[in-house]
Amino acid sequence: MEKVGEWAFNIGVVIALGLGLISSLKAGVLSDTVAGILAAILVVMGLVVGFLNVTRGETRDFLIVVAVLILAATGASTLSVLPMVGPYMVNTFGYLMAFIVPAALVVCLKSIFAMSKDA
Repeated sequence: MEKVGEWAFNIGVVIALGLGLISSLKAGVLSDTVAGILAAILVVMGLVVGFLNVTRGETRDFLIVVAVLILAATGASTLSVLPMVGPYMVNTFGYLMAFIVPAALVVCLKSIFAMSKDA
């Protein structure tokens, strides 16, 4: 099962990065339906990563990194003013959030549940 979590993480990052780059192209390479389906797949893969890939010992580090990533993504809209790369960066952050936030939610809930059992 550990390999499933690793593969879900690696594939999720690749899909998020790819969607971020492809969705910024003016040619409309992806339809909205396909992009929506791929974003939904990212959410499901994030849930899988949260359940299978983050151990109790990694919880604190994972949540700190996710918090920093969410803060960076929140400010990513300001990057849109950058010529050439701005739209790519904004879209990439958006798709990364679609992948990472569900994983963080699962890890947070697992952590709260573990703390309530220890109390």
